[in-house]
Amino acid sequence: MKQWIITFSKDENTTKLDMHAEQQPSMDETIAFVTAYAKEHYDVLEGSTPDKGLEGPAQDLLKRYGIAITGIVAHH
Repeated sequence: MKQWIITFSKDENTTKLDMHAEQQPSMDETIAFVTAYAKEHYDVLEGSTPDKGLEGPAQDLLKRYGIAITGIVAHH
């Protein structure tokens, strides 16, 4: 299994997570992986409500935890 480095931005900082998968994870898989991490390590932001027209897992991650995924790269 390959190791993938997932990077995300939160509070003007970049965090790296290691993810193991045979092939590059899809954005949906990556969002699910980062969301699971966020649920364990961060509080939900107060007043977080989805914007109309900007709905979906990536926007939910941003609104709920202030996290934006910035990269998915293979670790060699």
